Amino acid sequence: MSHVGPRQRLPQVTALLEGVRRAALSGGTWDGTAPDSFMWQEPAPAVPAPAIVAGDFNFTPAHAEYRDVMGDLADAWTAAGNSEEEVDSFPREGRIDHVFVTHDLAPKVKKAWIGYGIKASDHWPVFVEFDL
Repeated sequence: MSHVGPRQRLPQVTALLEGVRRAALSGGTWDGTAPDSFMWQEPAPAVPAPAIVAGDFNFTPAHAEYRDVMGDLADAWTAAGNSEEEVDSFPREGRIDHVFVTHDLAPKVKKAWIGYGIKASDHWPVFVEFDL
C-alpha cells in the first residue's frame, strides 16, 4: 500500500478486497483461455474461500483504511488476543504491517508476534501461527 496517505490507500484497499472476494469465485491464476489445441486441457482447481492477506499496508488500526478492511477480513494480531499498546512493526510508526485473514480463519489463529530485532528489511517481520 502507498505510504503517501489515505487518498491513495483507500482505493488500493477497495481493489484488494475485491480481489479477495472474487478469488473464491474465479480461482487463482489459471489459463482458462487456452485454445482447444493446447496440450493440457485440465479443469481449473477449486480454490477454497479462506484467504490470508499480509504485507506492509502503511496504515495503523486508527486509520480509515483499517476499518474498511475489517468489514471483509479479520486482523490476525487481534484474533490472537494481542493489544495495540506499545507495539510497532516499523520503528516509531505503530503497527503498519498486517496479516489479515478471512473470518473463517480468525478462530484458528493461535498466536501472533513481531520479530523485533530481526533485520529482514526496514520493518520488523510479523509472524502468525495457526492451529489448522
